[in-house]
Amino acid sequence: MKFGMPTPRQRTNGLYAVLIATNIFMAGLVMEQGRVIESQKVLIKSLFFDTTQLAALKMKQALHR
Repeated sequence: MKFGMPTPRQRTNGLYAVLIATNIFMAGLVMEQGRVIESQKVLIKSLFFDTTQLAALKMKQALHR
């Protein structure tokens, strides 16, 4: 085996490996962002529900005064 400069074919294969690894990483990142967005959507809906309940409770208390 000869050590030295890589051949053009070896450089191309190395570049493909880097591109594949990058694409796999980006796909994982996109999936994780999807999960985060979905959980934030659930939290926002819960917060909105809590806010409407609190507003209704405050109005009810204001009417009884």
